[in-house]
Amino acid sequence: MVRSTDPNGGDAARGRGAARALIERVAEAARERGASRLYWTTGQDNVTARALYDKVARFHGFVRYDYPLR
Repeated sequence: MVRSTDPNGGDAARGRGAARALIERVAEAARERGASRLYWTTGQDNVTARALYDKVARFHGFVRYDYPLR
């Protein structure tokens, strides 16, 4: 299993396929190392990124909660 946070290519690369290429390269490297899945997190309101992620992966409906310790 490999985890990433919001794999994007940055604002300058938006719309040029950089994020998709990054995801594909990370997936390839993860497969080579025997990982069984790749997942990442992004903001619920990150509409642009989520449009891509909906095309290349499956959303399973999980929402993250943080419990502050300090």
